[in-house]
Amino acid sequence: MTDATTLRRQARTASGSIVVTAIAIAVAVPVLVIVWSIAQPSTDVWRELWATRLPGMIRDTATLLVTVLAGTVVLGTALAWLVTAYQFPGRRLLGWLLVVPLAIPGYVLGFVWLDTLQEPLGARAVRSIWLCALVLTLTLYPYVYLFARAAFREQSQRALDVARSLGCTRLQAFWRVVLPMARPSIAGGAALVGMEVLTDVGTVRLFNVSTIADGVLRVWFGTGNRNAAAELSVLLIGVAIFLIAAERLLRGRARYTQGGTKVGLHVGRLRGWPATAATVGGWSVFTIAVALPVIRLVTWAVEARRSGQTETVAGDLGFHLMSSLRISALATTVCLVLGMLLTIGLNRNRASGAITARLATLGYAVPGPVVAIGVLVTLAAVDRSGWLPDGWLLVGSVIGLVYALV
Repeated sequence: MTDATTLRRQARTASGSIVVTAIAIAVAVPVLVIVWSIAQPSTDVWRELWATRLPGMIRDTATLLVTVLAGTVVLGTALAWLVTAYQFPGRRLLGWLLVVPLAIPGYVLGFVWLDTLQEPLGARAVRSIWLCALVLTLTLYPYVYLFARAAFREQSQRALDVARSLGCTRLQAFWRVVLPMARPSIAGGAALVGMEVLTDVGTVRLFNVSTIADGVLRVWFGTGNRNAAAELSVLLIGVAIFLIAAERLLRGRARYTQGGTKVGLHVGRLRGWPATAATVGGWSVFTIAVALPVIRLVTWAVEARRSGQTETVAGDLGFHLMSSLRISALATTVCLVLGMLLTIGLNRNRASGAITARLATLGYAVPGPVVAIGVLVTLAAVDRSGWLPDGWLLVGSVIGLVYALV
């Protein structure tokens, strides 16, 4: 009986290892293909890039990344503390609405404000890296906001009371006690923001900002050299790894717990001009990031409908909408199934699960253009290998698209 139980346990462990390893390999191959491409660099392309666009790409990427990270950390943390620790008119509703900017793509918000500000300020003043950074900040701050708000809600009032008993004001207690304890969560949200900035292509092109991600696509489509684009993608992978390492370094081994019965933070009521400032400030962010752009889009849609312009695109729009829904549903289903299999496999074999788990989630840490090139190079090699039945091609297929999304 014991031997049979042991055999069954070993079989479950082995099956879990096989599943986790298979998923990890499938995810890691496109990224490893990109990394391997640097072993045979296209020297002519690199020489031309260094002499022309690459220094500007690196400068703009670094400037945009640092600016957006600083903006999202300050804005997201401040709004999270405001709606968590203080009572003011409209606080509860605002606490939920401040997450809505995540649903608006950066290039949509950028297009609206570009069209709005272009006439009064001029095209040259509007198409700048600073306005691009502002648009991305307004789009991505909810990452930090959600993480910081969750961290603030988990903290105990006792720590704040101890700081107050030592002579700290509420603001000083926030800086010296609350904020350091929320640092791991804020760093996690900032890391996600950094990944989003690295992968953005639509917004930066709209504002004529030359980033590395945009350069990858320009090299790919401009020269038709997929290998050169793959080599340039290694820079993005390096920046992504740096962001992950920085997040781990900032977080360190921080694990904060509250002993005893937890008492949540007391919500202080604001009165007078502080309450007015909190209300105006919070709702101003929502208005700039969501309300005004949505109103402008609806206005354009109504005007286009009245002029009959929508009739020519209604059919194409419906087709593209249904295609997007089908692809997203299929990719979501595959992600759910693979995620469940990965979790079950890791639970059955925890000994060797750490490395394979990181490999299986490697794709999320890699910018989208890099994944796209890695998947295309990988699938093209499979198509040329002759392993597939006659007439089958993975490049340009739904299978290839879902593979890249997953």
